Amino acid sequence: MTPLGAGALVFGLLARLPRAGGGRAGCAKPALGLFLAAYHVCCFPAARLTAQRNRRSHKWYRVFNEIVLAMIAALYLVVFKPF
Repeated sequence: MTPLGAGALVFGLLARLPRAGGGRAGCAKPALGLFLAAYHVCCFPAARLTAQRNRRSHKWYRVFNEIVLAMIAALYLVVFKPF
């Protein structure tokens, strides 16, 4: 996922550069993309789960997983173009 995600992020940001303006959606889409990229980087330490070195509770992981709602928001902005 990491190489494909990095490619999508780079080309998505490059697609926004030549355009002027874009309104609120022009800022929201790249912001959500960068937020999801940071979330992806934060998920790397979850590999500790396979090594049995987990220090966090199951409640923390449940809350951390709810960030997936940002993906739904990004999809909404792309498909329906509300702005």
